[in-house]
Amino acid sequence: MAYPYQNLALSEYQYYAVSTGTLVGTALSEVLLVGNEDNTTVTVIPTQTVSVPIDIQTNSNSKTVTAGSSFNFTIHRMQTFLIGAPLLDISGTSIVSDKPLTVISGHECGNIPLVCCCQQIAEQILPTIIWGREFLLTPYATRSDGPYFKVVAALGDTSLNFTCSANGSNSFYLQNAGDVTTLYSSSSYCSIISNKPVLVTQLGPSQDSGGSGNGDPVISLIPPIELHQQNITLVIPGFSSIINNYINIATTTKGSLYINGQLQSVTWNNIYNNMSSIIGYGTQIPFNTISTLSSYTISMETGFTALVYGFGNHHGYSYSAGINLTGNGIENVPLLDPCLSNNGGCDQLCTSTFESYACSCHPGFSLDLNGYNCSDIDECADNDCEHICVNTIGSYSCLCHDGYSLDTNNRNCSDIDECTDYNDCDHICVNTIGNYSCLCDNGYTLDTNNRNCSGLLLCVSCVV
Repeated sequence: MAYPYQNLALSEYQYYAVSTGTLVGTALSEVLLVGNEDNTTVTVIPTQTVSVPIDIQTNSNSKTVTAGSSFNFTIHRMQTFLIGAPLLDISGTSIVSDKPLTVISGHECGNIPLVCCCQQIAEQILPTIIWGREFLLTPYATRSDGPYFKVVAALGDTSLNFTCSANGSNSFYLQNAGDVTTLYSSSSYCSIISNKPVLVTQLGPSQDSGGSGNGDPVISLIPPIELHQQNITLVIPGFSSIINNYINIATTTKGSLYINGQLQSVTWNNIYNNMSSIIGYGTQIPFNTISTLSSYTISMETGFTALVYGFGNHHGYSYSAGINLTGNGIENVPLLDPCLSNNGGCDQLCTSTFESYACSCHPGFSLDLNGYNCSDIDECADNDCEHICVNTIGSYSCLCHDGYSLDTNNRNCSDIDECTDYNDCDHICVNTIGNYSCLCDNGYTLDTNNRNCSGLLLCVSCVV
């Protein structure tokens, strides 16, 4: 399933890769970047060591970028850039661009889990601004093992609850932006609810994973309920290798469901949250063997999402058909996390809360009455400098009067003994508080410059 790229007039677009492992030593866990606009600046921080061109514009030699290091490049419209690592899983790899990209993530031959058999998987990854907090999840028909769900955090300090029954919930914590956790459900209808935006992908297991039913690895993006829609036109591909095709429907409010204008009789399964409350419903609609490509239009009065999939002997496909990226869907985007869009309009710091946010300032600044801008605090109005306070942007510094030096605490001043250090007295130096004075030996007088001494020439033998 391909989605149109979204130019949301942001100064920064953040993406994260989602992939899996493999038993095939040469198969790559990979992410493909496609340029949509010329002169797009991209910064990538891989979670595994990768080899990339030194200059993608000249097809130059490769360089090695270690895990956690960053590399930058410029990509133009219709150009592509592939990042991959053999055997390893590059999930959580960070991609930041100043213009929107098309990001496709997956694996050349992924195993889920690491058992036979592998299959190529790929899914388009949306920018973090379109991620959400509430997800309704449906199991695969005919598969008793799985599905798996990979969850990626858009922001640090993310907590989430994974609930698959009315009798309990599991909690997970993602400390940093880009952290990934893998959840497992044994053929249940589930929900994921987080305090901050996350990306959720659903992965089908390899055929030999231990459960019953045919199939091999698949991956699909699961839209948050904010991006559900009321009408979906989808296609069932009609692969000859696929025995059974299904459409899973998830919705927050069960109601009349129509396929090609015909009312359907369906059985709704409850979906619970961590408080044991029903927050949604799911159902599976079988289409069995379809020999040719077929199109269907599904509609409901309330928003829903559709997961289209099919399995055969060591074969499978899956895609999410219902993601509302236009109209009301995009209008809901700022609610997903205002801090991801131009920092929420905050001058300095933006802190996300559930469907809200707050601006704050770095130390040394105060928040203006408009709640967005930060102004420098004049720390010299109330300071602990012993002599002189100099206000700086976001801070202040202390200075001392002439004849004093600043102590190591950077606050107090101590008298300098100018007589011990450099002085220009001709004869005698007398240290004073903050200064010094010069004196002369007996028989001499201090010159007007207060430094030199002059005296009368005394005769040993005088002639009159």
